[in-house]
Amino acid sequence: MRWIGQISNTILSWGTLALLAQSPTPMTVIRVPVHLVTAPTLVFSKEGRLLHALQRTDFRLFDNDRAQRVALETLSTPISVAIVVQANQDVRQYVPLIARTGSVCDALLVGESGEAAVITYNGDIIVAKPFGEGDVQSALGKISAHGRRARMIDAGFRAIALLKERPTSRDRILLFIGQPG
Repeated sequence: MRWIGQISNTILSWGTLALLAQSPTPMTVIRVPVHLVTAPTLVFSKEGRLLHALQRTDFRLFDNDRAQRVALETLSTPISVAIVVQANQDVRQYVPLIARTGSVCDALLVGESGEAAVITYNGDIIVAKPFGEGDVQSALGKISAHGRRARMIDAGFRAIALLKERPTSRDRILLFIGQPG
């Protein structure tokens, strides 16, 4: 009977060691003083339009319920964005979703000082919105998917040609929207 007690004590000890070996080690906490936190912010009206020309006094920032000093940086390089959109039968179910992204592209991507062109592609390459004309939302809303071909590379070359015509003081962005593969 005594050896049964020793065996159960040994098993209990091994079980305790196994539990201790599996218990997580205490998490190391690293604290670093932070003097600057960047919080990119966009403000929209109730109608969903981006509000421009906001001032530092229009913002309040709190950390642990304490007001913090706000610095507002509004300088940026103007951009030219060529948005190249696939418009064939392979993406027809996505066309309504793509159309709804127009205001987001105008507000968040192009911004106040930027400009955009919209190029669609299927069997044809069409400049749906040249730089300096109209708005992205209207151009994307007019896309209709048809055909089977997808001339993505040709559309990309057309977009690059349009971007090369923009002033060198602008950053240039080429954005493809389409189905991979």
